[in-house]
Amino acid sequence: MIKINFPILDESLSIEGFTVLVLENTTIFSNLVKNFYDYSECNSLKVYMDTDYKELKKREIILVTDILGFDLNSPSLLKIIYDDLLNQINEKPQVKLEIEQLANKLTALISFECLENEFDLEYDEITILEILKALGIKLETNSSSIVDRMIEIIQVFRCLPKMKLLVFVNCFSYLSVSEINSLQEYVLLQQINVLFLEPRKVKEIPQIVIDEDYYISFENMI
Repeated sequence: MIKINFPILDESLSIEGFTVLVLENTTIFSNLVKNFYDYSECNSLKVYMDTDYKELKKREIILVTDILGFDLNSPSLLKIIYDDLLNQINEKPQVKLEIEQLANKLTALISFECLENEFDLEYDEITILEILKALGIKLETNSSSIVDRMIEIIQVFRCLPKMKLLVFVNCFSYLSVSEINSLQEYVLLQQINVLFLEPRKVKEIPQIVIDEDYYISFENMI
């Protein structure tokens, strides 16, 4: 379980599984979104693990403010994916050895051509990471709707072990109640923590509501 706290709260709010936080005060809503965007361990927003009170780092949080515009193949996400692939390869000594042998053979062939060339050329040995980049490895995306795109983002988040919290901003405006229910079932099935920040209530959906007067209510909770 993850907890968050910011100045208007008397105590921290729990973020577990599918959590919807509605902030009806526009200023509070925009400030919280900005604090997530500029998140650091020094700002007024506190996000921490309930088990050891350890604050999350910025790289452990994914913030989605534009669903369709969110780049699943951004340099930062690809770096995480490459690191994960490298760890996977390192856990398979035989596979790693084969790749290194092929890389050495490739280097030897190209180095010979460099020596034969009339220019004075130099070169470096190719690394496994450089091979991954050269192959153009990236996430396949084929979403046909906004809810499908959200599921793709959630799938990527679930597969990144270092990520602790996924935050969607103002996404329910684009979804029907049935789509939100399907999304909730999917998030709970994946056993991950996803926070939905919304500026207005959503009918029939479990949600934490902070109204204009900063009064907190828990609606449709089982």
